[in-house]
Amino acid sequence: MWASGIYRQIIMVNQAQKLVIVQWSIWPKAEPSMLEQLPEASLMFNAIANKLAS
Repeated sequence: MWASGIYRQIIMVNQAQKLVIVQWSIWPKAEPSMLEQLPEASLMFNAIANKLAS
């Protein structure tokens, strides 16, 4: 599950791995579109989850 804020805050919940990742951030300009941030965040969060699982 994902939640995304307009200032690039992100919450990712991976129930299978019992993992929650929160990205706190305040960008100077609100970005209503998640299209730019989620692909990059997804790669980062998956790398974190894989490292923790190993």
